[in-house]
Amino acid sequence: MVAPVFEESPIGVIRTPASTGPAARDRNRVAAAPGPAAIREVIGRHRPFEARFERCGRFPGILYLAPDPDAPFRRLTEAVAERWPETPPFGGQFDEIVPHLTIAQGQDDAVLEEAEGRGVVEAYAEVAHQR
Repeated sequence: MVAPVFEESPIGVIRTPASTGPAARDRNRVAAAPGPAAIREVIGRHRPFEARFERCGRFPGILYLAPDPDAPFRRLTEAVAERWPETPPFGGQFDEIVPHLTIAQGQDDAVLEEAEGRGVVEAYAEVAHQR
């Protein structure tokens, strides 16, 4: 799986948490993000790697798949955070980086529990920088 980070433009915009509307304006953090060339330069210093997603994890109100291994994702996140310390991961909201692939968010706990109880659909990803 290779996914571009941003379309070709000098600046990207990241919104966390992803929410809109008048009630969410004060919770919505908007950060100017570096353009694709800058992201490629940082990520391009790392070797491609493979990861499997075979285990579920939970945050409050969130169900996610956990990558194995997770260390390469941590290193990528740390490299980006080191390069742009003014825009820490998740706005600096969390002390620990927990690599994950969100699969359900904003659902009742019963729905998340049911989804988690059905078992994990194993996923495989090859993570590589695309030139």
